[in-house]
Formats: sequence, structure tokens, C-alpha cells
Amino acid sequence: LGLEQLRASKAQELAEQQLKLNLRRFQAILDSRYAGVLVMDMTDRVQFCNATLCRMFDLSEEPGQLIGLSATQLDERVRMAYADPERELNRINAILERAEPVETEEISISRGRTYLRSFAPLMLDGRPSGRVWHLIDITERKAQEAEVERLAYYDPVTALPNRRLFLELLERALGQAQRHRALLGVGVIDLDDFKHVNDQLGHAA
Repeated sequence: LGLEQLRASKAQELAEQQLKLNLRRFQAILDSRYAGVLVMDMTDRVQFCNATLCRMFDLSEEPGQLIGLSATQLDERVRMAYADPERELNRINAILERAEPVETEEISISRGRTYLRSFAPLMLDGRPSGRVWHLIDITERKAQEAEVERLAYYDPVTALPNRRLFLELLERALGQAQRHRALLGVGVIDLDDFKHVNDQLGHAA
């Protein structure tokens, strides 16, 4: 009996070591991702988070130091990272009350940054076992999209609206005038000596 207990104890020890090794590997994989990951258990305590999440919310703690914190304690640490803390915390509470997946909603962060947030309940064997939050910093992407839009609708030399924007706005205004049976006026301004600009830079300018 003693030998069997020893073997069982050794097997359990090896299983725990393997589990810890797998968790470290899992942590390393998630820390190498560009996304922040937070897992909360059913008691609303931090079960897992990665280093990216800590960086995104300017947390001084390492991921391991956050394990076991309550949702309230975590909220106190991250609230000032939001551009509008009360609004975002109310939104988080609403998400938790509904307990339904949320995919890629934008949230405003201080210093003009924008994150994309997703949420999903965790299910094991058909039973709720926690919740996972997933966040991506899309600030640079939004800036690039804004720049592409600016170049599409504004002249790069003068920064004035170009013909494409004018035609789209005119089409929109015509549609509104027709729907409301209203009159629409369009004015044309002629710039003297602008021919020289066309001759030097082309009519596309």
C-alpha cells in the first residue's frame, strides 16, 4: 500500500510539474502576441493575463502579480487608462450582465489611443467557467486609414477639398433636396490666373 501511495504521489507531482510547464509555455505564447488577454473566473477574479495587457493599461505589476485580484481591484488599476472611465466601466458592467459575446468594439483610451475590445464567456463541458477579454491597439491603423481618406478627398498641396469630395457632397445634397422637395443652390468661383497652376502642375492638381 505504501509503494502504491508513493507511486501515486510521484505521478501527481509529475503531472503538476507538466501542468506548470504547459502554463509557462502558454504564457510565453500569449506574451509574444500583440493583443492583450485577460481571463476572469466565475468569482470575478483574475485567472490569467499577459504582459501585453499590462503594457496597454500602463500597469506597473507583472502578469503574475495580478492573479487573484478581484474585478473591483483590477478596475481601480485600469480605470485612468480610459478616456472616459465611467462610461467604459458602465459598458463593461453591461457586457457582463448580458453575458453574450462582443466582437471588436472600439474603445477610447487616454492620450488619443484606440483599442479594439472583444469579450466571450468561457464554457467547459457546457458549463460557464469564466470570461475572456481580448484587446488590440489599433491607434496606428486608424491613423493610416484617416491619412488615406484625407489623401483621397483633399489636395496634398493646398489641403483644400478636391473635386472628388465636391462631387460626393453635391450628390448627397441633391439627394437630400429631392427627398425634402427643397431647392439647392450651387456657386462657382473663378480664380484669376489659376491657369498658371494648371500649366505647371496639371489639371489634376
